[in-house]
Amino acid sequence: MKDISVSIRWCGRLITESLLAAIIGILTSVLVTSYGLIFNYLSSYVPDKLPRGLAEVLIVILITLSYALIRSSSYRGGSVLENFLLTYHFRGGYVYLRDLALLLMASLLTVTAGGSVGVVGVVIFAGYIIAKKVCDLVGSIYNKRYFSIVGAVAGISAILKAPLTGMAFSLEMPFKRGIEVSYLVPSLAAAISAYAISKYLFGGPELLLFIKPESRIIDIPVIFHSVIIGAISVGIMYAMYVVKVRLREVRAFLESRGNYALLTPLLLALTIIVTSYFLPEILGSGYSLIPKLLNLSFKTLAMILMFKLLLTILTLELGGAGGVFVPQLIVGAALGALYGKALSLEYTDLLVMAGIAGLFSATNKVLLTSLLLAAEVGGLPAVIPASVSAVIAYILSLYTSLHASQPPSGHGAIRARISRLITAICDEGLNTLSSINIKNIVSKACIINSDLDIPEALLKCRNYRHIIIVKGNDIRYINIESLAIITKYDLSIYEIAERIPKVNENEYLSKILEEIIYGGNEVLAVTNDEGRVIGVIDASDVEKVLRRVIISKCVGTSEELLT
Repeated sequence: MKDISVSIRWCGRLITESLLAAIIGILTSVLVTSYGLIFNYLSSYVPDKLPRGLAEVLIVILITLSYALIRSSSYRGGSVLENFLLTYHFRGGYVYLRDLALLLMASLLTVTAGGSVGVVGVVIFAGYIIAKKVCDLVGSIYNKRYFSIVGAVAGISAILKAPLTGMAFSLEMPFKRGIEVSYLVPSLAAAISAYAISKYLFGGPELLLFIKPESRIIDIPVIFHSVIIGAISVGIMYAMYVVKVRLREVRAFLESRGNYALLTPLLLALTIIVTSYFLPEILGSGYSLIPKLLNLSFKTLAMILMFKLLLTILTLELGGAGGVFVPQLIVGAALGALYGKALSLEYTDLLVMAGIAGLFSATNKVLLTSLLLAAEVGGLPAVIPASVSAVIAYILSLYTSLHASQPPSGHGAIRARISRLITAICDEGLNTLSSINIKNIVSKACIINSDLDIPEALLKCRNYRHIIIVKGNDIRYINIESLAIITKYDLSIYEIAERIPKVNENEYLSKILEEIIYGGNEVLAVTNDEGRVIGVIDASDVEKVLRRVIISKCVGTSEELLT
């Protein structure tokens, strides 16, 4: 009966979140699909459509302008997927709309000039920011930084026409080997609504073309070759990682030399111009390239495999902006096609999907996303080879990915431990929780006004772990560690802090446990009878109390031994 009552109390919040996510999905789908159509139309427009000479001059101008736009933003990096992870984990989910506009424009300039970038990473970032701004307007969502990932999910679903892939992305992409499950249902709602609107309003040509394997052979040789492709994918990922680190060092060196900074976009422009002469297939987004790979020569496939991702890394590190997902998918497909052609295998189309899943899994640490992507765009025959390749690549690459702002593991460990403890507690322990007043476990917090800047807040709150920002009836929270990390960004402390629930000091522990376990809030503001904040309840302190109650009431150890 207790579980039923809890479900009834909390289903309302989940329904509200899911409805809001569906609205975000609709809005995001319209905006990012429109952007995606423009992006693909402009892809490699200058080197492909304009006469030599004029094209080369425009490539230099466009790449230089893209570099200037990126440098004018607060990110200073062209990989919008990297910027998404940076925002999600280290900027409190906050970004200026000006930054979004600059990066969207820089991405269009880059792809028009022939820079090797994709649209998927761009719409992930744009969708996340759209969701965050909607949540800011609504004002009733806690943990907006995490909830706003539903916008990124909607972006993927709308562009790839793959709602399950978008939903899986929300679970895996934030961490290398952790899973974020807090907003699974809202993510699915956003993915479905975005998919439906994209198909209804923009049905017609897909924004990224794949192949559907016709081969139906699933035997030991197919699995064996998929294993090999997964292992090769890891080698490619490690090579990409080394190149990216070295290019970042080169860029930092040039930019530290003042006037030499302009050499960065000029090097990229020169690379694009040279590439346009000997391998024009790898310029731009390449949204229609994958279906053509099976008909290309061995030499052309080998060159696409070697140079497509190299040009992508050069583009993103030396002055261009855009996403890396689509180039990864193309190189993975080229790997499978090249492998199959080299061995004259009759099921090369299956190995193309194995290559896509293997490289995508290795570079982004998204195993489930890779499998669902293969299933949704390639059909059921692609699932087995894609699964084998993705698993091998995921295992062998361990904690290495192409994204510097992707942490190794996720959050929520304290909530998980509290959930296990509350599940195992005896009836006497539960009754004890109903008699523990939270006034006795309140932690001190540094309470500041919203107009304080970050350096002033750090100085005032240096001896506290918890920081509460009060603005009228709005109460927001940030811990001192997070505040210290974001000091290098020009952000408002009020904007990056998360809105948290508040409870009265006369409440009992049993009530706030629900907010921690089911509401997903690890910190709650505690107010007195006048409504003034007097401190916070931290999940780690609640866990300690809960353990003491279980040991003393359910195991039988004397409470005196626990103090």
